[in-house]
Amino acid sequence: MKMKYLSLALISLFAAPTTWAEMTKTQQEQVIQALKTVPQNATILSPLSMNDDDYQFTSTWHWDIENSLYVGGELGYIRFGSDTNSNTTKQLANDIDDGGMATLKVGSYFGPNVRIYGFLQRNGETEVSYHLFPSNNEFNSKMSREGYQYGVGADYLYHFMPKNYLSIGARVGHYENEIHYSVSAMGGTQKGQKKTNGLATGISTSIGHDFTEHLSLELGYRYEKLEKDDNVLLGQRITFEDTHQAFLGFNYTF
Repeated sequence: MKMKYLSLALISLFAAPTTWAEMTKTQQEQVIQALKTVPQNATILSPLSMNDDDYQFTSTWHWDIENSLYVGGELGYIRFGSDTNSNTTKQLANDIDDGGMATLKVGSYFGPNVRIYGFLQRNGETEVSYHLFPSNNEFNSKMSREGYQYGVGADYLYHFMPKNYLSIGARVGHYENEIHYSVSAMGGTQKGQKKTNGLATGISTSIGHDFTEHLSLELGYRYEKLEKDDNVLLGQRITFEDTHQAFLGFNYTF
């Protein structure tokens, strides 16, 4: 920013005389002393050439934190932590605990160390089938689970090398889970479904690498706590309490 330095002494000295010759010796000495206090690269304005704009003092802030929009994605593995009050449903619950996941993120970097984003996550469908009596195919059961989540999150990034970083973050959102079941016996089939939803809060950590100025990849882990995900199926209670997620993510910065 170009600065205009103006000495009050020069204003008073130049206000009356218009040439150096018209000044008294004392005035000339005062001008010389005033000029010695002005930086060499400064611009000196004569009062005779000033207009109203020259008397305006402005102040500007330099914002040197770059805000960059980015989009990201994650593909990974998710495991639900379940609890049940029946050995019959325990095996079923354990088998549908595992599944795939895919996440879309849109957010912004606030400087090199902080990013904030919104996310939408799809938890893939997992289905298991059983023969209740191996010797009789007429007694079968099926159970499947699927769901999704959305919310907001924030990460802090620590660059331990120019192109490598560690991140730690947290997110909060809303989840929707749905369980479908069916039991076939003696020619008849009983079907049903159970939907649950609530608050999901999680923490995560990852290690990342910047391949280019715009593209980075991350390998990470996330733990998430689910609120009130209780299900009653066939008279038995199944509760999904939390999730463990391992993911490979990418981010593209504009």
